[in-house]
Amino acid sequence: MEIFMANLQQHHEKALSNLQFLSELNSYMPRSYDWQVTAAFYVGVHLVNGYMKDRFNLEFTSHTAIINKLEQDASSAFSAAGRLVWSLEGLQAYAKLRNRSREARYMHVVSDDNVAGMVVDGVRPVTRSKDLRRSIQYLDQICAEYIRCLPGMTFPSTDLYLGNQLQGCTYFRDLGHIAEKTESH
Repeated sequence: MEIFMANLQQHHEKALSNLQFLSELNSYMPRSYDWQVTAAFYVGVHLVNGYMKDRFNLEFTSHTAIINKLEQDASSAFSAAGRLVWSLEGLQAYAKLRNRSREARYMHVVSDDNVAGMVVDGVRPVTRSKDLRRSIQYLDQICAEYIRCLPGMTFPSTDLYLGNQLQGCTYFRDLGHIAEKTESH
């Protein structure tokens, strides 16, 4: 049985499709923080998989395998061909976004954030707006790594409603509160 392996461009297109889904969720279901965090993660997954395909001609079937390979890659400043490699900061952003997504999907706290008082029996009942903002910041770091390591690729700037709390991002702009949008129309 032959297994189809997506190329860099196909991963890029899937990341853009997931980004569109994230944007639509944010506009039409603004309190669906868990789904938005999950969508943000899958944007990142396809950006990282595209990089891995381009850099190593490899496909990975587990997120742990991706993190392990990125960790190996980040330990050297340049690849054998003299190309830029994924940075340790980019690896950390991917790992943190993966953890946020896992928390959102399974309601199990896996990050080291201080969530004292919000966790009952290891379960935080809902993903919060703060979790979404952090996830977007991690995704922004992943986008920056992707563009840095693959200079021929581009990534669009995306507007999201995040309550005027998002700062320091290159690829995402905070439009404020969703209520501001509906009041102005």
